[in-house]
Amino acid sequence: MPKHRSMVISCILFLILFATVSEARTAFGSPVHKQIRYGGFGVKLGVLNTGLIKGTEKATGAKKEYDAKPGISFGFFFDFPLFYGMMICPSFDWHHIRIYEQSQTMIDVAFTLKPYIYKPYPGLAIRFAASAGFAYLASWEIIEATSYMTIKIYTEVLFFTHTPNSWLIELGYLAMPTGGNGEFSYTVNPSLFLRTGLMF
Repeated sequence: MPKHRSMVISCILFLILFATVSEARTAFGSPVHKQIRYGGFGVKLGVLNTGLIKGTEKATGAKKEYDAKPGISFGFFFDFPLFYGMMICPSFDWHHIRIYEQSQTMIDVAFTLKPYIYKPYPGLAIRFAASAGFAYLASWEIIEATSYMTIKIYTEVLFFTHTPNSWLIELGYLAMPTGGNGEFSYTVNPSLFLRTGLMF
């Protein structure tokens, strides 16, 4: 089994185990915020520090590297409660990839598992997320159109208010262990991202 698939399966099993333990330790009877009970919709905006992009030409084995610059990352997501202590989440992200003085938009569609710890007092939730998805980078002068498998590991903190909405902040890594097009294979080193947002 390829190494990146083993990593994804291991992360999913760990998250399910973590959520099960968290559920067993929950103090029943505490007030539960509607976004914990029913899920919700959220938007995020921040910065992605894109890692080193490595390419290998399939025909010759020739290699090339691009040291990308930080860019804007925007996304939205939908949370659905699987059971108490676990959310499932489809997400849609747009990452601004910058190399030299040029840039292009990457579209990233992913599916996420989010086990969480909920604290009604002082009103926050800590969520440990792992996702796998598919990304597409349109053609530009530097790189022809490419597609990638994406893996994200991050921590997300929700701050609940007295309104139906909540603030959130997330910090984590995005990796692209495999990808490319007909001529080149590409990988992207783990890329640190920091985003804030709102959940409704």
